[in-house]
Amino acid sequence: MELKGSTVTVALPDDLEWIDKYQWTNTKEKAQVTLNGSLVIQSAKQTKGRPITLKGGSDYAWLDVDTVEKLQQLADAGENMTLTFADGMQITVRFRYEQGYLEISPLMPNLDKFNNVVIRLLEV
Repeated sequence: MELKGSTVTVALPDDLEWIDKYQWTNTKEKAQVTLNGSLVIQSAKQTKGRPITLKGGSDYAWLDVDTVEKLQQLADAGENMTLTFADGMQITVRFRYEQGYLEISPLMPNLDKFNNVVIRLLEV
């Protein structure tokens, strides 16, 4: 798996899980009751905005310090990136800054490995 910006490319572990892959639909609707009691439902297709949350665990998908620093550089750039999965599928994404774009836990103090990784992206 790879996350590529205009100046930085980060190789990510292929065993990161896309945990919200099936929790999103592109159909959006709004229901409203009118003054005379009728129900009006408006629906439309949303073409972008799908959340992509990549998650690792305590014993898989670890990141090293170099990878975390490259993710920080991408976050600081604040630009669109290309996420490429192991099967070749590519999606244009941005970080979800409002929700905290990255969560990591040091594997052990003074080690250069991190686990329990969560990377929050948004399809654009």
